[in-house]
Amino acid sequence: MKTITKPIIIYVDALRRDLLIASVIQALLKKRGFISFLVSRNTHKSCIKFIKPSLYIIIKNFFKNFEQDIINYIDKSDIFIIDAEGAMTAERCRVHLSQFGLKFKEIIKIVKLAFIWNKSFQDFTVENGAKKNQTIITGSPKIGLSKYINKINKTKPKLNKIGFVGRFSVINNFNKDTALSISLNRYQSYDTFKRGAIGELEVLNIYYNLIEKIIDETDFIISIKPHPNESIQSWDILKNKFGNRIEICKPEIDFLEWMFTVDKIVTTPSTSIVEPLLNQIPIISIHKIMGGSTMHTYYEDMLDGLLESVEAPKNEDELFLLVKKKLIKTSE
Repeated sequence: MKTITKPIIIYVDALRRDLLIASVIQALLKKRGFISFLVSRNTHKSCIKFIKPSLYIIIKNFFKNFEQDIINYIDKSDIFIIDAEGAMTAERCRVHLSQFGLKFKEIIKIVKLAFIWNKSFQDFTVENGAKKNQTIITGSPKIGLSKYINKINKTKPKLNKIGFVGRFSVINNFNKDTALSISLNRYQSYDTFKRGAIGELEVLNIYYNLIEKIIDETDFIISIKPHPNESIQSWDILKNKFGNRIEICKPEIDFLEWMFTVDKIVTTPSTSIVEPLLNQIPIISIHKIMGGSTMHTYYEDMLDGLLESVEAPKNEDELFLLVKKKLIKTSE
């Protein structure tokens, strides 16, 4: 790499999800005497126009466009990407490329190196114009780490807790954008999640009905793990109503740490079912109750094999019975 004489810019696409990675990289750079700045999706345009970096590290989904006015300011920088969407199968890559109107061949021209999780993803980038030496496969650190944490937690007692995974990044946006503005923007783009607000409200209704029944008819504690792109403070309304029966997972606690503190997990179909399944933590998915998803249809297609291994009740009564059931044996 050429000598770095200017500041390094680290772009963090989704703050809570990627800030830890960015902070570690920034600390390592500082230790080696480099100056670096973290910028968000809301501030990066202004920063790039005034500070032309020697190195531009981007922590985001590889399959997202770089705006043309940004490319003009960073085309002489070394562009590194740390991909934030690790679960990119070839099928999911095709959806991103076809549905979101991406100009991937233009993006790849300015990228020096991208760190991605799997060979399927790498092969797809090569098929669409990337050189093989432009990507490095890092594997999934979370799966390996989950196995390590599982060994540590083997002897810990059950805590009488039911976990709920939040996926409300439209109606409960981290940046406090309105569901209206997000939905209208998605309707005008190629985004397949344009009906996300409707789907999220349906999920919220199912979650809330179940939470009330758990509070009224059991002694379980309810532990909620918000999505990294959610406004966590919104969940305090539940805590104010139900008191100590509700726990809201703190943002600094990783999903892998949290999942070992609960006896069962209630969720929608998402990649958050992967690590619990691999570690024999019972998963109850509500996709059949919804009668198909209005949120992430292609997620469900991609997860078909995994969804065969989760508990999938057909109605809310079955859902409550599964929550109360003492033992759920997770499929191998």
